Amino acid sequence: MQNYSPLCRFAPDLSAEVSRAGKRRSVKDGLMLSRWARDVEGVVTMQVLSQFLRVWHLLVEVVLNPFQVDRFVRR
Repeated sequence: MQNYSPLCRFAPDLSAEVSRAGKRRSVKDGLMLSRWARDVEGVVTMQVLSQFLRVWHLLVEVVLNPFQVDRFVRR
């Protein structure tokens, strides 16, 4: 079973450096052409870079169902 959690819990330093627009972007739009990576702004510390690479590694394998609408799930 896969464990899902918000980015702010999984990668808090990275989450703090995501732009306001990036925080409003849907998963589908964020994954399209790796837009989520361009939403990282501000100070890129070693901790932020480490979390960025960890998230990138997880997302590179994601394939979305084009017939299912994004929805926000609070856990």
